[in-house]
Amino acid sequence: MRFFKNRRLPQIVILLLILVITPLSAEAKKRFGEFKRGAGSIEFTHYKPFKKQPINLLYYIPTKGNVRNMQVIISMPGSQRVGKTQIDAWEPLAEKHGFVVLVPEMMQNKGYRKNSYRFGFVSRSLKNGEFKLRPRQKWTFQLIEEIFDYYVSETNSKVKQYDLFGQSAGAQFVERFVMTMHDARYRRAIASNAGQYTYPDPSGLHHPDGTLCDHPGWPHSVSDTPFANKEHLRKVFKRDFVIHIGTKDRQDLLVRDKLTDTIGGTKFKYNFFHIMGATRYDRAHHFYNYSKRIAEELGLEFNWRLVENIGVGHGAIGAIYGRANVPKITKKDGTMTYDINAATDHSVFHLLIDENHTKKRSRKQK
Repeated sequence: MRFFKNRRLPQIVILLLILVITPLSAEAKKRFGEFKRGAGSIEFTHYKPFKKQPINLLYYIPTKGNVRNMQVIISMPGSQRVGKTQIDAWEPLAEKHGFVVLVPEMMQNKGYRKNSYRFGFVSRSLKNGEFKLRPRQKWTFQLIEEIFDYYVSETNSKVKQYDLFGQSAGAQFVERFVMTMHDARYRRAIASNAGQYTYPDPSGLHHPDGTLCDHPGWPHSVSDTPFANKEHLRKVFKRDFVIHIGTKDRQDLLVRDKLTDTIGGTKFKYNFFHIMGATRYDRAHHFYNYSKRIAEELGLEFNWRLVENIGVGHGAIGAIYGRANVPKITKKDGTMTYDINAATDHSVFHLLIDENHTKKRSRKQK
């Protein structure tokens, strides 16, 4: 009898394992919905106002760990709207540190043109003095909230907030998102290497001599928009927003855009780009200092920061890692990936992940 039991024991164990593993696998499949572990993409058409303008949503979900508790970063690409560069940069960091990355590709051939992407399609027009507010549910910015809701629903995630990052044109998206979506569920937003900004000045963008620029309102300032009232700006300035700029991002944009004048000329003196500055580096500092002054004049709490990405120029990889030339290493399967140990303390990774983990540890110690 004992011999019979011993011979049957392995078979019984195997049968029990099959019974246990099978429902768990089905449950895992149900829990992640359209998402799976690792890198992938889905066609996002789940928000009715933009159903006919599908978004290719790239993502990376770590291959191990509790997905339901993982921090979520929504990462906005630059002017080409291609998300692969950012996914490739984030992937090794996400896998090592256990966070999820979502990269929405809002392509121009799907109807996401300049006004729709950089300016959120908040106004029907970008022409001087022609601000025409569209319903909020039709703003491109609203898609970020909807994408987050969809991810949470599909994965049964417990997270209540997301982090938002954008580089170049994506940074313009993020900055205006912050300026208009004061009640959005982002924890921290980072605009890295933006080429232009919308200033939180209720009276319009001004030259240092006090004269209004030649296009003082939207999209260069919040003047004559619903975003100009003090209560709205109170909520905007109170949010966790980082202006992130490479110290070598110093291409002369005035020369590039043919906005230079003869020596001593005044043709472009009150042009909004001249007021912002010549380079992205200049413009980041001007925008931050100008915004801080407005907050002080209005007597409002100001929680924004400016962080210099030392020795780095223009580009998403340099922004994410905080390094000009990020080294690559060979993985076990022979493919190349970025060296996660290369990230610096002025990188977007550090600002979103390291600082967040430090804050959580500090709370536990208390």
